[in-house]
Amino acid sequence: MGMNLTDLFDKRSQEILRRIKKEREKGEITTSELTFISEYGKRKELLVTCSPRYNEKNEIKGAFGTIVDITERKNAEDALQTQFKFIEILLDTIPTPVFYKDENFAYTGCNKEFEKMMGLPKKDIIGKTDFDLTSREFAEKYDKMDHELLKSQKPHAYETVAKYGDGSLHTVIVNKAIFKNATGEIGGIIGIALDISDQKRAEEMLSKSEKRLKQAQRIAKVGSCEWNVDKDTAMWSGEMFRIHGISRKKIIRNFRS
Repeated sequence: MGMNLTDLFDKRSQEILRRIKKEREKGEITTSELTFISEYGKRKELLVTCSPRYNEKNEIKGAFGTIVDITERKNAEDALQTQFKFIEILLDTIPTPVFYKDENFAYTGCNKEFEKMMGLPKKDIIGKTDFDLTSREFAEKYDKMDHELLKSQKPHAYETVAKYGDGSLHTVIVNKAIFKNATGEIGGIIGIALDISDQKRAEEMLSKSEKRLKQAQRIAKVGSCEWNVDKDTAMWSGEMFRIHGISRKKIIRNFRS
């Protein structure tokens, strides 16, 4: 028993072939990607172009087609897409905002944490610059740092205040670096923004507490000292130095003696 040629294509391709037949009957030229499956189960990706063939009365009497084997190209595209998906998932697992821009400083991608930071979905960030996404004051600051990075082509790390999408201000440490394309030219910038606002607040609270303690000791004329047993040394507070009339920077050694 003979086999219909369309049976050698997968279901998606069979649907395309039926559409091609209808379009051919209308006199339309079609170009489609089809998946061919040999009798041994081997898959081939094909680029099929089909155009109607006319007789002397300008009636459609058949079709003329060309077929190009694009299996290797499709395999390469699938591998690239798989790699892209892996990188996308990897970036989204990082609990720190990550972003990347092209050489004109327009955003080309980011992770979910950066979306939260900006208060916008990725689709509303890609293709925009900082001037489109934040106030001019902050955009000019970010733009200046990006230009300096492209000029030096060396990784930059700096502490700055960033304005989030909800309008709140956060202290962040930004690490940026350039990346190059396949031809060795600058492709753009990739960056990470580490929010250290909680750490900065804790440092400020600790500094204020230390100042209050020193002030309280000065008023009450009460000193304090800390003894390191392992090193057998002691550290005096400022008031202890004042009470004993000893230089403030002096470390008292041999405490037990």
